[in-house]
Amino acid sequence: MQEAFGAEFRRLADADIPTVLLVGNHDQHSQGSGGASLCIYRTLAVPGFIVGDRLATHLIPTANGDLQIVTLPWLTRSTLLTRPETEGLSLEAINLLLLKKLQPVLEGEIRSLDPQLPTILLSPFNGGPGHLWGGKNPVRGQGLYHSPGFD
Repeated sequence: MQEAFGAEFRRLADADIPTVLLVGNHDQHSQGSGGASLCIYRTLAVPGFIVGDRLATHLIPTANGDLQIVTLPWLTRSTLLTRPETEGLSLEAINLLLLKKLQPVLEGEIRSLDPQLPTILLSPFNGGPGHLWGGKNPVRGQGLYHSPGFD
């Protein structure tokens, strides 16, 4: 399986096709710390490959002009919250607090976008009528995705 992925990634790199690899929940170490499994591609400096392991905006050159891609990877609770903040809270309350902390960070990233360029948000979260966070007690967070900054 790894050889098949490697061969396809090599084909993309050889063809100069920009590729964004977004870190999701299955790419995290089980302990929630350390680098994500996709980070090897950044370490290897594969030309044209971007690893979306943090909230960031990436400028991608295309034949039709530049494109902005905002990466919002899978976030563990420890990314934005401290243990004292969550002590004694239900999972639902923790998820709501996480969403409350994420919103201004994402809004700051949106404010930094060039409004003249098309922009895509890449995120492993469901922004439709579903849920923001996976799991048994997800948070509804569609407002994060319905920004005039995203095309």
